[in-house]
Amino acid sequence: MDLLGTILNKMDGPPPASEKEKKEARDMRSKIEREQRIEKSRREAFRKNILTQIGVFLEDGTKKRVKFSPMDKIMRSIVHEVAETAGVIAYSFGSEEVDRHVVLFKKEHAPSDEELHALRNGEVYSPTSVKPTGEGATPLLGSTGQTSSKPVGPVSNYRDKYKHLISTEISEPAPLKPQPERNFGFVPSSNKRDVRSIEETLIDLRTKKKAKLEAPDDS
Repeated sequence: MDLLGTILNKMDGPPPASEKEKKEARDMRSKIEREQRIEKSRREAFRKNILTQIGVFLEDGTKKRVKFSPMDKIMRSIVHEVAETAGVIAYSFGSEEVDRHVVLFKKEHAPSDEELHALRNGEVYSPTSVKPTGEGATPLLGSTGQTSSKPVGPVSNYRDKYKHLISTEISEPAPLKPQPERNFGFVPSSNKRDVRSIEETLIDLRTKKKAKLEAPDDS
């Protein structure tokens, strides 16, 4: 035998397995196949159960959503698949391998973005706690960028300038009307600082005018 033949003989495969080893391999293969059949049967039963529950959910007009117990990823994928086929919205919430679960929603009662955000954070969603944002939201008083539909004009008086600090429930004072018997040229005498001096001035003017009229004409 030449050198090449010797090398080829040494490169032959492993010795054939014994009958015992062959039997162990057959048993292992049978066990795996049996477990696969059991798992497949379990998933099919679970799928039918979910399909039944979704059917009951859709027929119940009082329910808007249904929450399932926590389950593994494979089972959740089955719920999502059946829900999509039935035309139902499905979302998963919670932590993996802790409390991850599926919630189904009817399409006409789909959750809002705010509710989804709360559920994904493990919070209890309350519509009244959501602050309005974007167009159509009422701006807060004193907030930056507040706009008003009223025309902007010069402030004419103290009350207009500070009307946001003065109660609007206080009635405006009635305007004062001049009294003819106490007026001098429609100027209220109550507004004069020295009424007597004005009267004396008028008398003096009348006296001078009268004296001028009574004076002889030198021409």
